[in-house]
Amino acid sequence: MKNILSLLLLLSTTIVFSQENIPYQKPSSEILELVEFDRPPAVIYDDDKNYLVFLYRDNYKSIEELSNKELRLAGLRINPKTNIGSRVNYYNNMRIKNFDSGEIYFPHTLNGSSLAIGRLLIAIIENYQNEDGTIEIPSVLHKYTNGLNIISNNDKNI
Repeated sequence: MKNILSLLLLLSTTIVFSQENIPYQKPSSEILELVEFDRPPAVIYDDDKNYLVFLYRDNYKSIEELSNKELRLAGLRINPKTNIGSRVNYYNNMRIKNFDSGEIYFPHTLNGSSLAIGRLLIAIIENYQNEDGTIEIPSVLHKYTNGLNIISNNDKNI
């Protein structure tokens, strides 16, 4: 009977001391080096084997990104601001290597295929519309608008 009581006393004190309020502690540098590394790119080549495409993405999402509000629907986690999966990792950097010349370069888009042009236009209208209904073109886009700085319903050149 004494053994059972002493065992219960030992377990109860262990449970009490294990519930201490310990603040966040940063892991040691050895553990951080295992987690924080440069992820190798995904590699794709064309059918003729002339070009090699390197696709890069981030290792992990930040704590801020993981703590954002999300909607849960049928096992999916959806970011309500973007209406896409909140736990999806995207490629954020791309490089192309030409096998013949050995040159590595960044691809560029000419037709806006990597941009949601409709959403971009709506965002500009919502954020830059004036009280009189005119739309002020953001200054970073002035070099692409041939001197047009404001869009109004009176413009015949549009």
